[in-house]
Amino acid sequence: MKKIWMVLLALLLAAGLVMMGCGGDDDDDDDPSGELEETVVFDMSENADIQALPVGAVAFGADGAPSPIAPLVRAGGDGHITITAVENAGKKSLELDINTDWGAGLDLPFTAFGFRAGDVVTVTGEILTLADGRTQLNSSVGGENAIATANEEGAFTLEATLTAANVSQIRGGNPAGIRIENRATGMKVRIDNIRIVGMRSSVIVALPAPFIERNAAGVVHTISWEAIDNASGYRIFNGTEVLGNVGAGATSYAISAPGDYVVTVVALGLTNVSSDSPASNALEFTVEPPSANVNVSPIQITDGNNQSGFGGIDGTGNQDIDLFKNAKFLVIEFVGSNANRDGFGGMQIALQGNGLAGWHQTTLPDWTNFANAEDETTYAIFELSKLVGYDGIITGDQIKIIFNHGVLGNSFVQAYLTAFELAAGAGDAAYGEVGFLSKAPAGLVFE
Repeated sequence: MKKIWMVLLALLLAAGLVMMGCGGDDDDDDDPSGELEETVVFDMSENADIQALPVGAVAFGADGAPSPIAPLVRAGGDGHITITAVENAGKKSLELDINTDWGAGLDLPFTAFGFRAGDVVTVTGEILTLADGRTQLNSSVGGENAIATANEEGAFTLEATLTAANVSQIRGGNPAGIRIENRATGMKVRIDNIRIVGMRSSVIVALPAPFIERNAAGVVHTISWEAIDNASGYRIFNGTEVLGNVGAGATSYAISAPGDYVVTVVALGLTNVSSDSPASNALEFTVEPPSANVNVSPIQITDGNNQSGFGGIDGTGNQDIDLFKNAKFLVIEFVGSNANRDGFGGMQIALQGNGLAGWHQTTLPDWTNFANAEDETTYAIFELSKLVGYDGIITGDQIKIIFNHGVLGNSFVQAYLTAFELAAGAGDAAYGEVGFLSKAPAGLVFE
């Protein structure tokens, strides 16, 4: 029996850690980012973007669109709150018209301000219409923990010095931050200034160089780094090209595309200094293109009862998922006295995964008379990206291919995934719009 064998992607770097430190002072155990000094973290009256707002209603985009009052964020939708930029004492203020009683207003995101114990948060403004409500600073968004409250019409000052418990509430909020809430329908409140003062680092230290690992199949290279407590996210570069961004909780990024890499990582939005970190030291490596087939979980089927036979490749985690996501073709090998007879049945291939709802089936025609000789091996080759449902499956973490290969008789069937490019050659036949039939596919490696 012929076998298709697997040549894994070459990895030029030996597995190991490349941990090259960068900067820092061994004595700064309490604050690895440097000395702390009192810093004005934010002052709305001096914020260039907010002060440049035109007078009038502020237009907000759809969910996920950039905030026009950044780094502040509107708390509530168009039906809950209207925000208007107004002139007041030579500065821009934000006037809030409230149309709900759950506490619409302004969010002060933790990712923007990095609240720490000891920070002093001061909000000044005027309640123009009380509507029997109140304006408050809530340190537990999604719940309620008012750390300062105003409940009378007229000018007000809300001031709070944050405790460690407050910071824990702020970080655990939904969303994480402090909310300036207005707790009554019909309230109208003008916010004249928001000022945050606290101790912040005077020195920013870069991440050490990332290190590299590869998955068991050698297909995916994972870049990892040490987390920084105050980072709001990370950006991964190849030279000057941005490869991707990940969230604050991430410490790794997978790379599978062939090429030469000089990878650095930047910690984004360091909340203890209100800026990004410098780039880490660089990690250089090469991802080689596939030089031959990647053989995954071959499926062997013998059906002596002349019934329809089903085979499958099932990836539900581990390396199979990575191999599937890097594979380009599915190869199904048929050999046996009945597999290639006149009238041999066609194929149906169904894809299923958690990126899809139900089965997505590709139905293909018979290949009558393609191969008639007994024991002649025949291959059906399918380009995975052309199968129905592929785009949905490739984004999930559960993948299954089921194929129905018609009446087999005493034929032998084996299936493979390959990352190698396969193309129809002389004597091959197109098979529907998703593949071709072959007796000796160019590019397959035999032993």
